[in-house]
Amino acid sequence: MPKWIFILRLAILDRLATKERLARWGLMEETVCSLCQRSNEIVQHLFFECDVAWEIWQKLLQWEGIMRRKKQWHEEVQWAVEKATGKSVGAELYRITLAAVIYHVWQARNKSIFQKEKVNVVSIVKVIVQEIHIRAQSCKKLDAYLSNMNCYPV
Repeated sequence: MPKWIFILRLAILDRLATKERLARWGLMEETVCSLCQRSNEIVQHLFFECDVAWEIWQKLLQWEGIMRRKKQWHEEVQWAVEKATGKSVGAELYRITLAAVIYHVWQARNKSIFQKEKVNVVSIVKVIVQEIHIRAQSCKKLDAYLSNMNCYPV
């Protein structure tokens, strides 16, 4: 999905308008993470240190059969470059999942700020899995791979 890739690229380049970044520009005073209320909202925290984002990420990694410890943002990007490069179905699924998680966590953060909506981890995970299944229909190998997996990782 182009919008997923766009947000992922902004995150990798540290160009997303996080609260910390907006505060440096003098546009915001509050810098606490909107999802967990525990730390300053920077890219690294928002996508991999935040408890809410990590819970989403962990459920999706388990769904993919990947069991590993929590990583920092830059470690995660490096791991993705090393492990998700190539044309294997697992690599393709991981790349799609990474882009989807970054996009949906960013959307959840925005809804939390602008619409005062509470984050529902289970519903976000279900939406991501549904969107991955829809995207996979255009790739026979990925579609066949996903049809052998559990429907929803909750």
